[in-house]
Amino acid sequence: MLFQEIYNVYFTTVTAILQEAVRGQLTQDRLYQLVREKAFEESVLTLPQALQQEWPLLRKDLSTVIRHPPQQPLSLLEKRWLATLLQDPRIQLFSPSTQGLEKLKPLFDWQDIVYYDRYQDGDNFRSPHYIANFRTILQAIQQRQELAFTYYTKGHRLQKLHFLPLYLEYSAKDDKFRVRGSGAQRSYILRLSGIHSCTLLADPPPLGGVLEPPQQQLAFILDDHRNALNRALLQFSHFAKETTRLTAHTYQITISYDSEDEAELIIRLLSLGPLIQVLSPDRIIQKLKARLLRQLAFYDKQL
Repeated sequence: MLFQEIYNVYFTTVTAILQEAVRGQLTQDRLYQLVREKAFEESVLTLPQALQQEWPLLRKDLSTVIRHPPQQPLSLLEKRWLATLLQDPRIQLFSPSTQGLEKLKPLFDWQDIVYYDRYQDGDNFRSPHYIANFRTILQAIQQRQELAFTYYTKGHRLQKLHFLPLYLEYSAKDDKFRVRGSGAQRSYILRLSGIHSCTLLADPPPLGGVLEPPQQQLAFILDDHRNALNRALLQFSHFAKETTRLTAHTYQITISYDSEDEAELIIRLLSLGPLIQVLSPDRIIQKLKARLLRQLAFYDKQL
């Protein structure tokens, strides 16, 4: 069902009111605030009175006669949506519970989605080796434990290191996971696909302060034609950024990024073509010029 009565706005509003009343936190001002936020403006004239008289759920002191906070069960549509999401191998990495969803038919097959703007060499999320490493890293992050890694560098050399993992990040463009962490002298960013093994350190050496990866700043002006602003915000969605409107159609966007992401950042800037003007840093500007000159030279050879 696309609609069930228990999800009516009044059911949602009464649920929120009773949840606070059970916790003993409901006041007259909070009661009216919840009604205005979750129902309709005119509902303040009828709903509070109904809760104390027609439906005697609230006492005069705004305590409640019920003992447990009310809950709204999931609708069939929501359950089928969850069953659909659970098909995704990336979600399975987190060992989600499927209790109560085993016999439900998904709304669609997740493989029906075609990604036209994603690289084809994404991580193998179904690999038992990959899954084991992912869950060990996740456990270390949750328990604040250090890990010992053996890791394949870009030159395919096996390197040994240990550090405290801080968080995992996913790139929708690359379809890859990375882990960021802090060591004794430096910060680390490792591709999960490059990790040969990782094990929890039972008695790790002290690291001192946590080192976050150093942040670089990129600033550019964007001319908002052909939906350029939406495209730019989507391209740089996983970067911390500030967007300032300069005129009716121009914006200045400042992005914080790690030096590890510089090559990918240049590719995404080039995809916006003549609609942007990079202001800083000079290193990025010079690399953009070099790439454009190489492309121009290649084009001239073809003529």
